[in-house]
Amino acid sequence: MAEVFGAVAGAISIAALFNNCIDCFDYIQIARHFGDDFSKYQLRLDVAKCRLSRWGAAVNVNDDPRFCNNASKDQTTTLAETLLGEIVARFESAQKSSLLYKTVSRDPELEICSEADLGAVPQRLHTHFRTLTMQRQNRVGLTKKAYWAIYDKNKMGRLIDDIFDFINDLEKVFPATPQATSRLVEMDIEEVNDQQGLKMIQGAAKDLDPILADTTESKLQEITGQNTAGYISGKGRTNIGHTFVNDSFVQSKGFCDNTFNHVDEINLDETARVNIGNTYGGKGFWD
Repeated sequence: MAEVFGAVAGAISIAALFNNCIDCFDYIQIARHFGDDFSKYQLRLDVAKCRLSRWGAAVNVNDDPRFCNNASKDQTTTLAETLLGEIVARFESAQKSSLLYKTVSRDPELEICSEADLGAVPQRLHTHFRTLTMQRQNRVGLTKKAYWAIYDKNKMGRLIDDIFDFINDLEKVFPATPQATSRLVEMDIEEVNDQQGLKMIQGAAKDLDPILADTTESKLQEITGQNTAGYISGKGRTNIGHTFVNDSFVQSKGFCDNTFNHVDEINLDETARVNIGNTYGGKGFWD
């Protein structure tokens, strides 16, 4: 396994180091005993990978001669190389901890999670971020994927925090223009149009990728509708809010609704039924 990180951290250009650093995210698997936290940690890794790829695209890392020429580096490019190398070093340290855990563990079944263990929405987001980051790479094919798992939640948390710290420093060393950053972060969520997916991204990006979190919040406000009633009286039946007859409708297609439905006052007799909101997925409770 050492050859994986050795090839990445060797005497190669910053552009090649960047692309292999992005690839390192794909080596990681997550232990099954993470349980319900699997989706949360996977999405945080995806957001970290996305933010690093955004920095690379913003500074044109794959085409700028400063990053593609390995012969001459000034102080700033040398610092960028060091920071990318530190990210790789964190992956290498986590990989060594994984091997140690497998060696000393008494658990004969060290099962790992697969993409199939993700919920429908997290799986869709994972695929989205993977496709997005691949488009921002120039795959140089220096290494083959060698998968390994993280078994400790604390180690996973520290790995993610460290990666974001180094990305923060990269953005300070080679800052992108606000216009480029804004355009790219909008692309990060351009194809995510459902409330559930956007809220998951916002939760994962909070305190880790403020620009992504803020942009996601703005998009949520644009697509989120409201269903309200001022005063309701009587014995009839009332539903306030959207109704989804089939969960798979939301999970497979996503959900985007910015309608506003409001009634000031409702007075219902016993046979009356009022729905303040929209119904999706076919016949439901009111039919």
